[in-house]
Amino acid sequence: MYNSKEAYIGVDLGGTSIKCGAIEVAGNILIDNKRPTESGISAEHILGNITASINDTRKVVEADGYKVKAVGIGSPGVIDITTGKVLGEADNLSEWNGLNLAEAISNTVDLPVFVDNDANLMGLGEFRFGGDYSDTGNIVFLTIGTGIGGAIFINGELYRGANFAAGELGGQIIQLEGETGFWEDFASTSAMVHTFRNELERLGVSSEGVDGKYIYRRYVDKNALAVRIFEEHTRRVGMGIATLVNIFNPEGVIVGGGISESGDEYFNLIRKSTSQYSMPACFAGVKILPARLGNKAGFMGAAHYAYLRIKKAPDLIIRG
Repeated sequence: MYNSKEAYIGVDLGGTSIKCGAIEVAGNILIDNKRPTESGISAEHILGNITASINDTRKVVEADGYKVKAVGIGSPGVIDITTGKVLGEADNLSEWNGLNLAEAISNTVDLPVFVDNDANLMGLGEFRFGGDYSDTGNIVFLTIGTGIGGAIFINGELYRGANFAAGELGGQIIQLEGETGFWEDFASTSAMVHTFRNELERLGVSSEGVDGKYIYRRYVDKNALAVRIFEEHTRRVGMGIATLVNIFNPEGVIVGGGISESGDEYFNLIRKSTSQYSMPACFAGVKILPARLGNKAGFMGAAHYAYLRIKKAPDLIIRG
């Protein structure tokens, strides 16, 4: 049995903001907050912001009688989960590659700290707390935004690959309209926004304020340009998901990111495209579902990861 007054702090580190929160083992959120990352200044400055977020969170929950046991951090980049070191691919954060993040934060907050890739822990949050998923489930998690990230769950275990770099799902190589690139180059929300803005500018129309939600609203209003670009976006998303379905034959694909809040019509279009490009036997019974936790998934998954590590559960096991 666990102490009902135990708490675990989770940090979801992004290029723009740091989302931090504390949860009980069962996933009940005790507090959450957000502050700017200020990612372009220095690693020392970012570390100071992370430490401040943790300390602010800890102060509140300890005042309520909880004992904070550990901290989990989801960071951009490829993470060595055995040491908490950022191995690379975290180019949006100043001086981040090569940093031993776990050690740096543990030294300042005097708590055990465990680090993994941010998309992995977003997926872990959704898998553990976002839906009724089997402990032995086969699930692919996607987050669609500036790029496309993800996490892969095989038989209930988070798959990290030989060098901790698995889950870079946006890195699928595809060729589209004579161009070769990553899937995220063609199918991310930022790619859709870029295309829409270029079309507006070509027509001599201001593109100020255009984002994914703006395009979706115009799509609902049946604006011809928005319909064409939004439907092409969902076709491209479905193409990439079909590749994942054909490879992993999951029982479900969970899609997060701001664009996933567009509603049933968005998912109906994605399902149609995925079905079109998937092998029928691989696609049979696959559910394509919206993420349920929104921007809370990252810190909840990070906190749960800290719980798993501090309780000395096998590193890859998801079950709580």
